[in-house]
Amino acid sequence: MTLDEMNNSGRETEAQAYLEHWLGEARAEGDWKAEMSILSELLGQYRRTLCAEKGIAAAGEAVAMVEQRTMEQSATGATILLNAATTLKAFGKTEESVKLFESVERVYDATLEKEDYRFAGLYNNMAISYAELGRTEEAEDYFYRALEKLEAIENSECDRAVTYCNLAEMTGNDNYLDKAAECLAKAKKDAYYDFTLSKCRGLLGDRIS
Repeated sequence: MTLDEMNNSGRETEAQAYLEHWLGEARAEGDWKAEMSILSELLGQYRRTLCAEKGIAAAGEAVAMVEQRTMEQSATGATILLNAATTLKAFGKTEESVKLFESVERVYDATLEKEDYRFAGLYNNMAISYAELGRTEEAEDYFYRALEKLEAIENSECDRAVTYCNLAEMTGNDNYLDKAAECLAKAKKDAYYDFTLSKCRGLLGDRIS
């Protein structure tokens, strides 16, 4: 059974234990590339299982590994830092996350094509962090940047819907909710749609069936 299958069948804790086991194996063998890859996977898993203490610790370990291997100026290293920053944000370390996000943005600007899908996730996370810090003008700017990138990505309707919901929540402008509902109406009806719907339903109300 794959990690996705474990997570999609409600076995998130089992998936976490599986990753933790193989992280230990990689460390025992001195395989730093495998260790970094598994640690990056674990960051997302800790967000999924809401393990704040482990997630914050793993984020610190990931940042240290990237810096130790002098990878922070590479797209690969920056993507791991993005994952770490997202985890810090998820567990209330917003100011710390913003510093990492801004560092990642500089590296992405220097190393990635402007159409790269990774910008969309970065901009959305930056926007949410700025909003949490009361920096609403910057937040709105980055939500719009995220939408611009997402519009160029196929099957991105669910992610656009979430972005519009975030904008509506921050600004109080219900027009964004109408746009979110339009995106969901066009979205592929799969497990990710169901997950997105669970996040947005409270805001969208009778805009969706």
